[in-house]
Amino acid sequence: MVVFTKYDQFNNAEEVHQQMVDLMSCPVFHARYKINRLKNEKEEQPASVLDKQTVWLIAGIGKPDYFKHTIEQAGSYVSRTFFYNDHAGYSRWKIRRILRKFKSSSAKYLITTEKDWHKLKRWIPLDVPCYYLEIDIDINRLSLFMKQIYDAAYLHKLEEVIE
Repeated sequence: MVVFTKYDQFNNAEEVHQQMVDLMSCPVFHARYKINRLKNEKEEQPASVLDKQTVWLIAGIGKPDYFKHTIEQAGSYVSRTFFYNDHAGYSRWKIRRILRKFKSSSAKYLITTEKDWHKLKRWIPLDVPCYYLEIDIDINRLSLFMKQIYDAAYLHKLEEVIE
């Protein structure tokens, strides 16, 4: 099977999906990230709090465009981004500069990834509305997708028994 990820980021996604279906002799699914909620050390917020809010993003990830896209799909306006290399380390001074600018801005939230939150949290004061995203993956035709997984696992086990 093929899973076409980050499906919602492409303008021609339906066309690409159909090309995959035509070329492959297996089921083709598509998936996208869906924000479940926002979290930090002291609280959780529903994803709906992002609707019509101005936010800043900070993350050290390989391809940050989809992170930004996911936030915008939730209805937010991203006014500033601080994107660093994947697995970037952060210094206290770098974070202090960002926080100083954030506090004087009109942005409502500072959003990061869960991976980056664990690196940043020691430098983020509790009064700063900084959250990481808890995400789910939304896969079309989920029941068929799960059946394919279970069938493959069953066949794999069966092959082990036969050998």
